[in-house]
Amino acid sequence: MKTTFNLNSKVTVKLTERGLDILEMMHQQDQKFLCRMRGDSFEPTEFEIPPNRMYTTQLHELIDTFGKYVGMGRELPFETTIELHGVVIDLAEEIR
Repeated sequence: MKTTFNLNSKVTVKLTERGLDILEMMHQQDQKFLCRMRGDSFEPTEFEIPPNRMYTTQLHELIDTFGKYVGMGRELPFETTIELHGVVIDLAEEIR
């Protein structure tokens, strides 16, 4: 089967413990940056685990966030099945 989709398309993955750790680490880095930039007016937020560890974002953001953590022999940040949103498959094309 063959299809096309855009890097701006939304995708959903199920995060592993490693993926949750990465997102939490990035959240903490963002919080520190915002605190420095806004000073006293900044109110930090708690890291929230996505419901059922299901994480939805644009494909290019998924690559940007987790790309450097994916590779042979490494603990994956998410399960290997990726749900693509808004992808249309032309089954008539597959029959030809």
